[in-house]
Amino acid sequence: MKFQKVILLCLTVFLGFTTLAQQRLNMTLLSNLAYENELSDVWGYATAEGEYALVGVYDGISVVDVTNSANPNEIGFFPGPGSIWRDLKTWGDYLYCINETGGGLQIVNLTQVINGATDTLYVENMSLDFTTAHNIFIDENGVLYVFGSDYGEGGCMMYDLVSDPENPVFLGVFDDYYLHDGMARGDTLWAGAIEDGVFSVVDVSDKANPVIVASHATPNTFTHNCWISDDGDYLFTTDEVGGAYVAAYDVSDLSNIEELDRIQAWSPETNVIPHNTHVDGDFIVTSYYADGVSVVDVSHPSNIIEVAYYDTSVGFSGSGFHGAWGTYPWLPSGNILVTDIETGLYVLEPKYSNAAFVDGVVKDAHTGVPVSNAQVQIAGSNNPAFTNLGGYYESGMAEQGTYEVVFSAPGYYNLVQTITLVQGEVLSFDVQVVPFDMYQLYSNPSANGVLSLYSFFEAKLLIFDITGKLLFDATVSKGANTIDLAHLAQGTYIIELDSEALNKSALWLRK
Repeated sequence: MKFQKVILLCLTVFLGFTTLAQQRLNMTLLSNLAYENELSDVWGYATAEGEYALVGVYDGISVVDVTNSANPNEIGFFPGPGSIWRDLKTWGDYLYCINETGGGLQIVNLTQVINGATDTLYVENMSLDFTTAHNIFIDENGVLYVFGSDYGEGGCMMYDLVSDPENPVFLGVFDDYYLHDGMARGDTLWAGAIEDGVFSVVDVSDKANPVIVASHATPNTFTHNCWISDDGDYLFTTDEVGGAYVAAYDVSDLSNIEELDRIQAWSPETNVIPHNTHVDGDFIVTSYYADGVSVVDVSHPSNIIEVAYYDTSVGFSGSGFHGAWGTYPWLPSGNILVTDIETGLYVLEPKYSNAAFVDGVVKDAHTGVPVSNAQVQIAGSNNPAFTNLGGYYESGMAEQGTYEVVFSAPGYYNLVQTITLVQGEVLSFDVQVVPFDMYQLYSNPSANGVLSLYSFFEAKLLIFDITGKLLFDATVSKGANTIDLAHLAQGTYIIELDSEALNKSALWLRK
């Protein structure tokens, strides 16, 4: 064991946000530990006495004590083959790591590292039929899943860690096609088949004979990772390409998988690349490259709302493989670990809570028929909602408050409404939008001073001269209306109809 040179950036909240100008929402910077080399993934480890970050560095594995979150301290470094891809997980007191250059499975005894042992166990196990791999996962039963290795097609190799954590026992392999990343729970493996653009669901109850039970395409057909909800009914995925989405699926019935919603992160750049997403209760926490880390409320999987973010990558924006590589949101303290390729390890304090939601139905004000594909844009949100075939929409905001909402649809006047949203609650808000032909003038121009109009709603009729002086006002009823304006002199007038649904004006000529 040796120590890697690291640099603690002692940033207070004030210093961090005034000199570095990070964009953030509902997350507070506790510390940032910089490295001389680039970082890849991160995992967490905790004992009764402390919390630790396990960091993939280009030239090895870094173990960092983050118990004092304001003062992270590297307590061990284990050199390995140079690799920009390094993935880490834990089982019991052991850390397991792979990379895409060599060394097989690296194993570290974390208890010995924490206790300061000078002869800490560090093994590069080359006897497991692979020397390189892209990703690993360890399930609740102590089964190690190795993805994207140099064995066969690079599917998923499975090993038992329980019987001998330092010498994993081979259980079986899924090798129908390449799997880039994945996770497992119980007897089900959920995996990203990046080259095929699908997530795959594999029955691994018999590790020697895994069986595909379902697969489904993801929005940008470059499926990187996926994570299952705590109840097992919903899956969340990322596509590792510019302009991609984090997507939510109902997987409660594997014969009828349905995409429910998709979202991009906070920045105005629409070509940013999402990387890894993890479920943490009602939320998913995603490392989002140049956008840093993004947190989305998925308590309503058909209406997922971003509630927090922290930009770890102020030097980069848009597409490109820069910025936040990995996150770990499950430390007992609640703090979130983030590894940024260029800027190091971050310890962040979450300040977010559930979103404030709204849903409803948009209908035609004349016919009452639902309006599909209407856009619902809440001021301040960069994720507009759209109505389905039944006119139904869902949306929301990270924080409660009063917001202006614009409802728009082809062939209809825009409708602007004000709503008040409450944290953790769903406001039901139905609206009616007015089609362009909601009133018709039949006597324009008029030789006798009689104004004939048909209105599809009750409205206030106002008549102005061309200087804007109000000359006449009355209420017109729904249906045909005849108004005697013979007292008005010949000339051009401005007619205005006002109602809750519409404000419309037109020129009227009195001959």
